[in-house]
Amino acid sequence: MFELLNVPEGIRSVMNEMEEDRKDYADFEDSYSAEDIQVDKTKAESIQQGFKEKESKLGKPEQEYLQYMKQKAEIFEAFIYSQASRAEWFGKNSSLIVTKEHDDLINGVDLVLEHEEGEQKKHVGLALDVTFNATVAGISKKIERIENEVRGGNLSEVKYFETDDGVGLNNVPRLVIGVQQERVGGLLGLWAGQEGVDSESRDLNSRLMKKHYAQIVILLQMKHQLGAFEKLARAYSKDDTAEKMSEANNFVHQLLDEKQEIYKIHKEKIEDDPVLQIVKKYTKELEARILEK
Repeated sequence: MFELLNVPEGIRSVMNEMEEDRKDYADFEDSYSAEDIQVDKTKAESIQQGFKEKESKLGKPEQEYLQYMKQKAEIFEAFIYSQASRAEWFGKNSSLIVTKEHDDLINGVDLVLEHEEGEQKKHVGLALDVTFNATVAGISKKIERIENEVRGGNLSEVKYFETDDGVGLNNVPRLVIGVQQERVGGLLGLWAGQEGVDSESRDLNSRLMKKHYAQIVILLQMKHQLGAFEKLARAYSKDDTAEKMSEANNFVHQLLDEKQEIYKIHKEKIEDDPVLQIVKKYTKELEARILEK
């Protein structure tokens, strides 16, 4: 039997913050026609309804398990969202922006990484697909979808997204990041303390989060994918796509250089991470296939 988790108030507030961050379709009525927006809403709702219908045909134990896993995945996504700003996992002046249902369900983008440089907001070309399905099959399937996009020179679109230059992001590299379920519990425990009401506890847990090795695991997952996808794009003469991957990879390498002390302290634990190993194995095999091309 799988019972839904009793989510602490601090964590629930972050999840609410994410919903507030998610733009309403009405905010884009000056950029897209009402008909266009309605089509996109209908597509997303149809996908969601399809999920519900499939779930309704399952037995009660399977339904409870799916609800339990969905809740944990939502909590994990909120956790990644919070650490971008609270613990600077993606560097100073970086934040994650929540996408609309259309971009999540149809374009496969959960979060967009935004980095401020001076008075400018720079989108470093990373659309992150946060996964809690940390199995070889689950992660490989997601990376394979991105591989096929790169081979065709078709990167992700984030349609419902506002920038200083207008609406929408095009040709955005998309990456899969994840943490194994068994390792999430400890992270969420620290996070609960970080979002707690006691200031001393918040400060302690915030300091621990800033030094936590999980951020290096995620950055390395990103690095290996970007490196392999850049090689793939060049092999298929998709130079614009390759440059996007290269720019994003330079940003990730810079972050890893800044955080190398964390890597040195936790090297063994980082390199043994099951999800990182899955990503490394997939990208290594992809690079071998590229050489055979």
